[in-house]
Amino acid sequence: MIFLFDQEPPLGEAIWKKSKDNAPKMEAQIAKDVVPFNFLTPTRIIRDAILVVRSPTQVVVFEGANTMDVGRAVLVQTEPMTRLDAGTWGTIGVGFDYCIATAVTCPD
Repeated sequence: MIFLFDQEPPLGEAIWKKSKDNAPKMEAQIAKDVVPFNFLTPTRIIRDAILVVRSPTQVVVFEGANTMDVGRAVLVQTEPMTRLDAGTWGTIGVGFDYCIATAVTCPD
């Protein structure tokens, strides 16, 4: 297999296109006010609050499989090291510790 860095690989293009196609569908789901809450309603509220406060960039902590999945799709972080989650191994119980570490390292 030959890698060409000046061209987008076909799989990357397909993923990017699928992501763009899914964005309006996800936004329609997020726009609904569902009672009782599902994961999307509070996530929309948090997203909108984050968008209002643009600086400094917020550090967002995700914990729990559904929260991490929805959070990655809805709460798009543009700065490095501003989204923390359980990672590859799905370690449970890291959210509170991440919050303490973030408060210590980013007091703003």
